Amino acid sequence: MGVPPSPAIAALKSRAWFFDRPGLPRVTAMLTREDRLLLHHIARHCYTGQGAVIDAGCFIGGSTVALAHGLKGWSEAAGRPAPVVHSYDLFEVGGMTRGARLPAHLKPGDSFRPVFEANIRPYRDRVEIHEGDIRAETWSGGPIEILFIDCAKSPDIGDAIVERFFPHLIPGVSIVVQQDYLYPSWNAWLHIAMEALSPYFEILTDCGIDSVAFRNTAAIPP
Repeated sequence: MGVPPSPAIAALKSRAWFFDRPGLPRVTAMLTREDRLLLHHIARHCYTGQGAVIDAGCFIGGSTVALAHGLKGWSEAAGRPAPVVHSYDLFEVGGMTRGARLPAHLKPGDSFRPVFEANIRPYRDRVEIHEGDIRAETWSGGPIEILFIDCAKSPDIGDAIVERFFPHLIPGVSIVVQQDYLYPSWNAWLHIAMEALSPYFEILTDCGIDSVAFRNTAAIPP
């Protein structure tokens, strides 16, 4: 693709992440163990400090904790402050979240943000929460180095994420993780977007049943 892999990217391609034993705090979430290991490995070993970390669709904090825990390890090894994790969600019970590892007393329309806050408590000072519809969000926080996407549950949300965040990716550096990519139905817009943009990405690794990690290899033209 014209961008030589760093040792960290080469290790990611070799699925070194699958054999990590990072001692991740247990969070009851919808992500698989493999999802969480992958996110932790990317944050711990592939992050370079050049851009922001976006957690788009954090639900009750499984992805947030994996990213924050990995960045804590990166910070300690690099001797630099850990970056903030920007976590986005509606935090509203409904649709795919009804009955999904949430307290039984919560009803459609209720907020589950307190559950999220409790799960991320050890990392709360390193998480910036963006509550609301991501389609209404703008991004002015500079380059983005890690972009985890788990809220693109409809074509318009997927389009909004591409429009808001992809222009800020760092060619040769940024990693995009599409969490729903390998599910066998209902999510064709993810494939359409990534196939349309395939000249600007390469596949790095996948979790077998869900997440696929891509590296941005070239600047995406407007």
